[in-house]
Amino acid sequence: MIESIRVFNRKVSHIRWHNERCNASRKSLFGCSDLIDLRKIIKIPDDLPDGLFKCRIIYSSKIEDIRFEPYTVRNIRKLKAVNTDNIEYPFKFLERPELDALYSMRNEADEILIIKNGLLTDAYYYNVLIQIDGQYYTPARPLLKGTRLQSLRQSLSITPADITVDMLMRSNAITLINAMTPPGAIMVKPEDVIL
Repeated sequence: MIESIRVFNRKVSHIRWHNERCNASRKSLFGCSDLIDLRKIIKIPDDLPDGLFKCRIIYSSKIEDIRFEPYTVRNIRKLKAVNTDNIEYPFKFLERPELDALYSMRNEADEILIIKNGLLTDAYYYNVLIQIDGQYYTPARPLLKGTRLQSLRQSLSITPADITVDMLMRSNAITLINAMTPPGAIMVKPEDVIL
């Protein structure tokens, strides 16, 4: 299992949501009833400079490794819609062979949008928001409930919806978000989606 936590200028983001997901995963997959408090485990190294870093935590029933890596937001201009009806990804695993197979189908695109049973779910590395006439929508059934998405649902007006390909293509913009990437950092126009 893995948690990727945003650290910007030595400050940790969205730790509440990472804590909840980590402990829910440990309980579900390993039967752990004890709680890990990532706030107490993450120690920012004294020599870590300001800037954007990923705190990468690998765990199973216990914490196995913590690393800090410099992070740069990806430049994504083209998306490829890929269809699958079988994929499940409720936990953030370190190894993701089913998602890797879909990602390999992107051809000249920079990222994929995963369509399951005719509905938008997620991208390979991201949750997805679409904007239609000033309103944000997110898939009602994402593959993975991302920590930033959970946080945004509390602070922004985001409506969960069954997003069809037609609705996706009629949107004003597609925004990709994850723990490391805030809304607005990666935005793609529907005309840059390859069906």
